[in-house]
Amino acid sequence: MTGANSGIGYEVARYLCEGGNDVILACRNQDKGEDAVRRIRNELPNSLVAYMQLDLSSTSSVRTFVKEFTHKKRKLNVLVNNAAVKPDNRDLTRRITCEGNEHTMSTNHLGPLLLTHLLLEYMRQTANVMGDGRIVNVSCSAHDHENSWASKKSGVSNAR
Repeated sequence: MTGANSGIGYEVARYLCEGGNDVILACRNQDKGEDAVRRIRNELPNSLVAYMQLDLSSTSSVRTFVKEFTHKKRKLNVLVNNAAVKPDNRDLTRRITCEGNEHTMSTNHLGPLLLTHLLLEYMRQTANVMGDGRIVNVSCSAHDHENSWASKKSGVSNAR
């Protein structure tokens, strides 16, 4: 589960752990990811939860994560792409990743797409043995023109 150290991601991860599932919290920030694991274990001492570092804005981080995950021979029944960043309305400075991509686009779209693509065959192998596999992509209304920071900045609105 990406972006599982806070918000909806944390709550879904905790819920999955409560159901006895083996859950990986794939988070960019190690301290926050490990803290989320501690909070889940405090509440659910027998939970099967672990942290792995993953920065979706970096293709090299995504590739390293997939390599380490598949090397551990863990089962992959469900991939939840939840992590996202939101542009700051007050600072419209364009942020570029070290790989030359726009940061928000990399984190919210390119990273999850690459992660899914690289794990898809591995997930199919698990599904052949376990009988099922799911990919869940979490979204928000930020892409909706009416709710976007750009439309609020420009004053443009779609009446419905």
